[in-house]
Amino acid sequence: MKKMLIIILPLLIAVSSVFLGFGILQAKNQKERLTDEIKRKAKAVAESTEWAACHALKNHDLSSAFKIVDKFQKRERPQGCVIYDEDGKIIAVTEHFSKWQDVERPYISELLVSHASRGAFEKYGSNRVYSYTMPVFDEENKFLGLLEILYDLSY
Repeated sequence: MKKMLIIILPLLIAVSSVFLGFGILQAKNQKERLTDEIKRKAKAVAESTEWAACHALKNHDLSSAFKIVDKFQKRERPQGCVIYDEDGKIIAVTEHFSKWQDVERPYISELLVSHASRGAFEKYGSNRVYSYTMPVFDEENKFLGLLEILYDLSY
């Protein structure tokens, strides 16, 4: 019986180690896949909303900006939208992310100058958020403001 235990125990340890290794690898691959999916999704949503945000910013139409934000609020709870004017001030924000105004966002001033898109993970209270921010231009390529799409990753 003792010899059998000496043979089986290392075999069980080896098999358990292999399963643990594959489990860790699978979890890592799944996390990367989900991260890529949320990045792709946020970019696609921002690009599809750009025209409506352009119209609202170009005409200084606050009711249109609030309608855009309201659509986000009704569609999915973890999804949010923030519209900034050309000075970086928030015009409209979804209710779920209403305290986003209080969060320090140094990247906004950089984006106002560089007019580049940016996607990054941010801290929002005790939750993590994926933020994709893109500039909004009109037909004459005049900078109007920024559009930020937010995904609450706690869901």
